Amino acid sequence: MISVHDHGVASTVQPVLLSSERWDDVWRRNQQLAARVDGTVFVEPARRGFRARWRVADGVAVVTPAKALPLRWKMGRALHARLTARAIRAGLPGRPLVVWATHALGAPLARALAAPIVYDRTDDWPAMEQSPTARGLVEHYDRELIREADALVVVSEPMRDELRQDAVHIPNGVDSAAFSRRPRPGANGRLRIGFAGTLDPLRFDMDILGELARADDVTLVLAGPGHTVPGSEHHGVVRHAELPELLATCDALVAPYRTDCEANRTSDSIKLYEYFATGLPVIATPTAGFERFPDLVAYWPVQPPLRDAIAGLGAMAARRREIARHADWEQRASAMQGVLAQAARRW
Repeated sequence: MISVHDHGVASTVQPVLLSSERWDDVWRRNQQLAARVDGTVFVEPARRGFRARWRVADGVAVVTPAKALPLRWKMGRALHARLTARAIRAGLPGRPLVVWATHALGAPLARALAAPIVYDRTDDWPAMEQSPTARGLVEHYDRELIREADALVVVSEPMRDELRQDAVHIPNGVDSAAFSRRPRPGANGRLRIGFAGTLDPLRFDMDILGELARADDVTLVLAGPGHTVPGSEHHGVVRHAELPELLATCDALVAPYRTDCEANRTSDSIKLYEYFATGLPVIATPTAGFERFPDLVAYWPVQPPLRDAIAGLGAMAARRREIARHADWEQRASAMQGVLAQAARRW
């Protein structure tokens, strides 16, 4: 629960985070912050059925709403919002809430809960849609939340510049202690270059990964769901607690974000902070936040030869770790808790 002090009167409110990702998916911003903001109720995407399910995972209350009708139907979205709001209110009887929306499609449920709304806009959601129909729907809800939310949070300065000047900038972060373990690369002489995240061709340049996988002296280590890369060492989905150990076996890490992807331009890559926390050399493209650190990463295509570029980046390990240390999820959670409390005070 979040403490709220208004005119000398203390009260508490319960954050309800509306997530587009399941709790057990690859851990990103939603899970990391929900695990650290006390009392957060984490609402997953709906599943077919007629009754919402509650459980506790990693100490967090998780709700899986029921989906009575397809959400592509306007009637289905309205019914889902109404029934899910009722289920949440029934599970938290009498408690004052603050809604923590993290995706544009959460707008109907956010309104139905009739509580203060914080829109934590973690990505340019309309730009993520390829279908014109889907993009139009997401744009509608995105504009609605940007306009009506009691507080707007953005992950990057470029995103704030395009939206509301009163938006609060809370970048992504990292569990810096977990990712700072000492690297222990393999001993076979090949460069181990790691990638962690969803292998999504919309966001990432798969040709770069393919080129690395085909290189004679490189082993490309992949951790995450999505497309496979022939010739790589693909580990699939790796639990968030086990990912630092896998990355510690690498000589360098790669973040090949597509520079022609509109969504990447205003995003703030979690990989940046996780990769920097390891201290390992980083190869990236100049977007998704990596453009801010030209002296700490090697931009693709890498010059001089790859092995020499990686060796040269080793001298900046302490500077990369220092940036990550100041981006710990604990600090981000504290900032978010402040925004949630402030929004609750406005009601």
